[in-house]
Amino acid sequence: VKATAGAPRSGIPTFSTADLSRTGIYYAGGKYVREGDKATMGGSAYVVVWVPKQIKHPYPIIYIHGAGQTATDWEQTPDGRPGWAYYFAKQGYVQYMVDSPARGRSPYVPDYDGMLNIRTAPNLESVFTASAKKGDFPRAHLHTQFPGTGLMGDPVFDDFARTQVQFLGGGGPLTQDELSRDAFVALLDAIKTPVILLTHSQGGAPGWLTADARPNQVKAIVTLEPAA
Repeated sequence: VKATAGAPRSGIPTFSTADLSRTGIYYAGGKYVREGDKATMGGSAYVVVWVPKQIKHPYPIIYIHGAGQTATDWEQTPDGRPGWAYYFAKQGYVQYMVDSPARGRSPYVPDYDGMLNIRTAPNLESVFTASAKKGDFPRAHLHTQFPGTGLMGDPVFDDFARTQVQFLGGGGPLTQDELSRDAFVALLDAIKTPVILLTHSQGGAPGWLTADARPNQVKAIVTLEPAA
């Protein structure tokens, strides 16, 4: 059997990494928390690091996702196209893509961090994918560019729904914004140079809180559909 028979089929998207020289994984922040007589490491943020073959810009980009989402938002679109991270790799930016604390590949500490929640499909339709049809905010009718119908049963919507994960629903000693701020401040302290924060939805508030904590290390903030 030819070795190429093991290659991914067309239904599994893959993209060239020709513009990257190095990638890595890093965990930013975190501390031990107590649950009775137990100590568990919590509060850290999973970080994907991409370094382009030629660094052309002095300010790395840190991506901060929205509620129920993860760093995968920036790597691939729901309809299988390369995400923004590939575009900015081609432009020569160093990039850091995070999973916020207690989310995705970052640790969640049961009985300490608080309750978990998850977005329903109708909520995704009204907020993100079919706002022109189902949204209840003033300019919802202008949101028409999500691929496909944006409704349950559409293959692109269904693939988007598969990417949604649980997120904090309250009840812990720190809010999601506070946990995220602390982890992102630790990431900035590790990077040691000014950065551009690119934030989406729920990520909007932690972006501003991080800039408040480290004003000399945030060169710019770009907010996409920022909450609050």
